Amino acid sequence: MNVTFICPHCDLPTRQPFTTAIPEVSCGHCQSTTPLIETVGTESPTGKCILCARGELFVRKDFSQRLGLTIIAIGFIAATITWAWHMPLATYAILGVSAAIDFTLFFVVGNLLECYNCHAEFRGIENLDDFQAFNLETHERFRQQSARLREATENSGGT
Repeated sequence: MNVTFICPHCDLPTRQPFTTAIPEVSCGHCQSTTPLIETVGTESPTGKCILCARGELFVRKDFSQRLGLTIIAIGFIAATITWAWHMPLATYAILGVSAAIDFTLFFVVGNLLECYNCHAEFRGIENLDDFQAFNLETHERFRQQSARLREATENSGGT
């Protein structure tokens, strides 16, 4: 199992493999350590994030959203150009290839767990069926809470 997290000290992302025997994870950039709140096994992950202990976890595809949007944008732009040039067969072919790529990636790419609060990503965990998919309401609750905490620290630091 491995975890990708944003270091609280240097704010850079780092990925580190870990097991249940490791009590902390360390940043690959600044070498600072972050203690794990509790141990976790690959067979039975808990419902809370082991890095921040505040966040709930959700399942998502282990695929770059930027790359996915780039594939969609290229397909859309190419289809729009061929449609403007009155080439409907080429347009449908481009849209079909884009859909086939998306369909293939959906079944080929695995899943990961992500924390709503600290956005840590946990890979290599079994039994992902125990977790829910992304929930916009839960995401918004954590986003608003983090914005309020950030605003409170900015206001208390300025006075």
